[in-house]
Amino acid sequence: MNFRRLLFSTLLCFGMTSSATSQINLSQIKTIEVHLDSTFWPNYSDVRGFCYGGGYFWAVTWWGYIVKIDTTGQVRGILHTSVNGAYGAICYDADTLWVVHGVPSKIFPLDLQGAVLGPPIDLSNLKWPLNDDIWGIVKDQDSFWLVHPWTPLLYKIDRTGRVNKDFANQWYCGVNTANITMLNGKILMMAGVKSQISNPNVFAVDTSTGYVSDEWIWPGNSGTPLPLGFATGENCIWSIQVEAEGNGTKLTLRKFSTPPPSPPPGIPTTIWGDFRIVDWSYCPLTPNAIEGTYGLGYDQRQRKLWIGDGVATAYAYGDRNDLVFPLIQGYNLTPNIPYDLCFTDSSMWTVNFWRDWVSPQVSEYRMRADSLVLIRQWDVNMAQTHGIATDGTYLWISGRDSARTTSENSNDIRKYDFSGNLISAFHYPDLGVYNYEDLTWHDGTLWGITAKLPFRDTTEIHRINPNTGEVVRRYKTGWHPFLGLWANLASDGQNLVAISTTSSAATFEYYQNSRLRVLRLNPVESGIADRQRPIAVSLGQNYPNPFNPSTTIRYGLPQQSSVSLSVFNTLGQLISTLVNGSVEAGYHEVRFDATNLASGVYFYRIQAGGFVQTMKCVLLR
Repeated sequence: MNFRRLLFSTLLCFGMTSSATSQINLSQIKTIEVHLDSTFWPNYSDVRGFCYGGGYFWAVTWWGYIVKIDTTGQVRGILHTSVNGAYGAICYDADTLWVVHGVPSKIFPLDLQGAVLGPPIDLSNLKWPLNDDIWGIVKDQDSFWLVHPWTPLLYKIDRTGRVNKDFANQWYCGVNTANITMLNGKILMMAGVKSQISNPNVFAVDTSTGYVSDEWIWPGNSGTPLPLGFATGENCIWSIQVEAEGNGTKLTLRKFSTPPPSPPPGIPTTIWGDFRIVDWSYCPLTPNAIEGTYGLGYDQRQRKLWIGDGVATAYAYGDRNDLVFPLIQGYNLTPNIPYDLCFTDSSMWTVNFWRDWVSPQVSEYRMRADSLVLIRQWDVNMAQTHGIATDGTYLWISGRDSARTTSENSNDIRKYDFSGNLISAFHYPDLGVYNYEDLTWHDGTLWGITAKLPFRDTTEIHRINPNTGEVVRRYKTGWHPFLGLWANLASDGQNLVAISTTSSAATFEYYQNSRLRVLRLNPVESGIADRQRPIAVSLGQNYPNPFNPSTTIRYGLPQQSSVSLSVFNTLGQLISTLVNGSVEAGYHEVRFDATNLASGVYFYRIQAGGFVQTMKCVLLR
């Protein structure tokens, strides 16, 4: 168990919360100043990057000159590269200096006198053109890591220039420093607008996932120039700052002790209304990344969190690393306005809020590598739509009921098949309690979160019978909705998922990241999770999926029933009978062992009374 998990478990045991101000400052040990006279800039241009190696600092200028500086701040020589052009970053490895050249985009290996040692590494395979922009570079064994300051891209390339990994994460976007370095196997960067603590800050990136794993407070202030970046020294890290000094230039080298892993920031109380917070993470939103949080969905098959911004974009986030959900990509769905979304095995379904008096619609999309392809679309015939959920066979949609009244004080939940045929409708007349802002399918039944007015009142989550619309149970929450940040609800297959603030709307500053959390929740009753008896027969998605060689299938029964649960191949041939007999009411799990089966798609089907449902699973060896 890592430090954060251990701390969170301890807090759960004692019902406490940690402090929101426990972030670590980088501890400065030493400062070195290098004073360059007025002849430096006209002859060599400005310093754009630096590194440390062989007992010296190596600072590269825009025109390709390399300044050699000792640890007392004395300049020991100025080297000139033999290739003219724009340079922006440099790293040291085994008596070799590697410098990034802008146009043409290449990495040149140089000896410690500035001579080219061999053929350069071509960077034309990168997705983003290098041009004259500054890039950060660090060498890791036989590979190089490159980061671009204005795109959310981090590359790992080999010596031929082939891209082995490319991570997209909005935390990299706005990184305004040239240099990156390796620290304990992680990449150290300067944060831009994506900092969870303040702006700017220092953060570390996990090289296996591209996720941000640690963050520390930069000890500068508004009058201190930002550093060009960082270099790893001997049991320390160094930063360099460049500023004008009269007609000359001053370089300030700051030595810091190696920072420990950053502690977790403040967490919400472990009890959230009538729910227990079983896990939590940072909400992946920032003011510059998204316009609002209107719809929340979770793709259980790909383990991705999705958010609709209420404008024209759906954002996909990878499953969290420690405490952060990394942004993978934003999908522009213009002219559609995704207000909420849900998922089946092969499709994403969105419900579109009305705009410019356009009738709300349901849209089905198929996910491709870099895009969402619209498959079909149909009208809902409601004044406004808010939430959408699916059990894999039907869709439930909440919204204002235009057929009954034009008053705001009315709300429907309607059940459709995937072709848009209305199956049934449930009417709720009280906006203050029953205006369902979001829906999800969880534990074999329908759940809805209300938008209770006024906005500073907390909301409720309701467990709803999907066949009758009856509210089976009402749960209070700790949620304070606000304009542009609406109540959201999803399911990851194991828990309910919601986005919340850690404070009331009175102190919530729009999209302030430090107060937003993604919460995984379980309802509690007298301190015990209320998960004993479902209200309808349910069949859950197997977990894990894909799997190798075994997986768990969960199902629920509202009453004792005769149950058959079997697995079939794509030809319809029976592979295994997992359950066959009378089973008591409640939730049950059964293990499917596919040790002797070939990779491929399989189907599992439950029959309980008159209920039949089939779901797909994937064996991947």
